[in-house]
Order: sequence, then structure tokens, then C-alpha cells
Amino acid sequence: MDINSVNFYSDIDIPKTSTASLETENLKKSLEKYSFSDVLKKTGGEQGPEEKKETLKKLCQDMESIFMYQMIKVMRKSVPESEFVEKGPGEKIFKEMLDEKYAQKMASASTTGLADMLYRSLETYI
Repeated sequence: MDINSVNFYSDIDIPKTSTASLETENLKKSLEKYSFSDVLKKTGGEQGPEEKKETLKKLCQDMESIFMYQMIKVMRKSVPESEFVEKGPGEKIFKEMLDEKYAQKMASASTTGLADMLYRSLETYI
């Protein structure tokens, strides 16, 4: 598989409800012009091998968090909404922010192991 054809950032729907999401959206826009191998090379910059590994671990964990957020978002859509309690105007924003935090917590706890698998497969490119 050619890693230059992999573009994780093209189909990601990131909510624009928090500063972290806005930073991620800006990162997504700036990374769209690079191939994946270019991104791996540029993330290290002037770092040593250990710092590059830590940066890659963080990026893999962020990727797992984005994946988990998308999964939670789809799962939430599958649950029928009740008309019993009236919904407020900020509820959608709150749910998105809450789902984003759930995803970050799940990724930091390595519940799926996706970040570890990504790291093991990409560490050879450092």
C-alpha cells in the first residue's frame, strides 16, 4: 500500500464548537496539500528521534480521537429522540462538545488500540 495516497483529513467532519476543534479544522486545511509521508517528515522538524516518536504517538492518539468522535456521532444519530422534554437551543452544541470530550477520553485510555496500531505501522517512517 502506498502511503502517499492515504489522506485521513479529506472526509472528516469536525464540529466547530470549541477552540480545539477550530485548531483541528485549521490543521486539516493546511495538511490537505501534503501527502501523508510529507506530513510525517514535517511533523518532526528539528526534533530528535525520541521527540519524533512522542509526536507520532500524540498524532496517532488524535487520529483515534477523531475516529471515535465520528463513531459516537453516528451512534447518537441512531437513537430516536424523545419529544417528551423540550430541547433548548444550545443542546446540539453541548452534545457535540460532550461527544468530543468522550472521544478524547476514550482515545487517551486506549480503549480500541487504534492509536497503538497506527503508531506501530508508522514508526518505521520516522
